[in-house]
Amino acid sequence: MVAVAFLWGCAYGPAVGGATLDPLGEYEVTLSSESLVSEGTMTIEGEPGAYGGALVAGRMTARIVGVEVGVNLMHVTAAVESGRLVLRLAGDESFLAGNWVMGTRRGTVTATRRR
Repeated sequence: MVAVAFLWGCAYGPAVGGATLDPLGEYEVTLSSESLVSEGTMTIEGEPGAYGGALVAGRMTARIVGVEVGVNLMHVTAAVESGRLVLRLAGDESFLAGNWVMGTRRGTVTATRRR
């Protein structure tokens, strides 16, 4: 577990061998867990260091409060009523996949860019 966290942290070092992912846009998202699948949209706006936006899936509405990007990586932090939702995604400009964590709950996530 520590090694995974360390490697994830290293992923945001200087870009080597590729361009940093541009997170701006609207995405169709699917969040899945053992007991639930929710579909919705994620919109990311702003500029580097000041990204924001919204994530709406199922009955959940979250305000995006932070976005970090690397080469083919995106880490999204969103404020939800019960705390924080964190998405860790990898992919390209059109499709990303990864996992999400919200408190003790966790699952998988996919995001397809609409625009």
